[in-house]
Amino acid sequence: MTIVDLKVQAQYLRIGMVAGAPVTIDYPAFTLPGYQVPLPDGGALTVPTRTAQSLPRTLIGGPALGWQFNDGFSIEGSAIYRRLRIELLGPTVTWQFPVLAKYRFQISPLTPFLEVGPSFRTTGNRNTEPSHFGVSAGAGFDWQWSALRISPTLRYTRWARDRTHTHPSKQDQVEALVYFTTAPRNDRRPLGSRFSLGLIAGAMLNLPARGFSFETGFGEGFPAYSTRNPLRPVIVGPHMEFLWTEHWGLSGAATYRPIRVDTRTVGHFPGPGGVPREVDIRDTFTAAV
Repeated sequence: MTIVDLKVQAQYLRIGMVAGAPVTIDYPAFTLPGYQVPLPDGGALTVPTRTAQSLPRTLIGGPALGWQFNDGFSIEGSAIYRRLRIELLGPTVTWQFPVLAKYRFQISPLTPFLEVGPSFRTTGNRNTEPSHFGVSAGAGFDWQWSALRISPTLRYTRWARDRTHTHPSKQDQVEALVYFTTAPRNDRRPLGSRFSLGLIAGAMLNLPARGFSFETGFGEGFPAYSTRNPLRPVIVGPHMEFLWTEHWGLSGAATYRPIRVDTRTVGHFPGPGGVPREVDIRDTFTAAV
C-alpha cells in the first residue's frame, strides 16, 4: 500500500454537522411488466405485473467542513448519509458529498447566502443503481448563537441519469437541511496545538482478492459461464493526529476504499418461445466501504 499524507492548517476552518430530511420522494412510481419464463417440462412460470411506490422519507445527515476565505466567500463540503427506499426492493444506502461555493450577503442580524457546486454520490449496495454525479444549488441564512453558527438551507440537486431504466431514482431532489458549525479558537491551529488535520490518499499495490469463475445456468439447455476479477481501488479520506509528547502520539484516519469487481457472464438465456439466445454481459461492480 502506497500512502501520501497531506497536512492542512486552514486559517478559517469551520467544523460541524448537518441534519435534515428530503422534501422530494426518492423514486418516481414505476411498473415492472409481467413476463413468462419457459420451464424444461414445456410449461411456463408467469411473473405478474407489479407497481412500486417510493417509501416514506427518512432523516439524513453527517459531518461538515468549510474553509471561509473572508466574510463573504467560502468553500464548504459535507458527507451526508441517506437511504433511498422503494417498495419491492431493499433500501439503497448512499453517501452524498456536495462541495459548494457559498457567498454570504452581510445583512444583520441574519446573513443570507447562495450556494452552488458539484455533488458526488457513492452506493453501499446495489438494490438500485443511482448515478454518482450531480449539480447542486441552494439558499439559506446564517444565525450566530454564541460560538455556534446555525444555517437552515434549502438545496436542489439535479443528478445524472441512472444506469438502470427499470427502477431509476428521482433525478430532481430537494432537501431541507440545517448546518451546525463552530469557528476555531485558534486560526493558526484550529484544533489546538496538539492536533493536526489532513488528507490521506493512496492505492493498493496488490489485488484485494483473487479472481474466480463458475458455471451457472437458467434451466436445462441454458448454460452460462461467469468470471469475476477484483480491481485495484483508490484510497482517500481524512486523517487526524494527536501528539501526547514531542515523540509520542496517536493518529487515525477514516478511509474510503471502494470494492471494484469486473464481471463477465457469457451464456444462453431463454428467448422468445423458449429458444436459447447467446448473451455476453459485462459490468463493473462498485461498493463503498
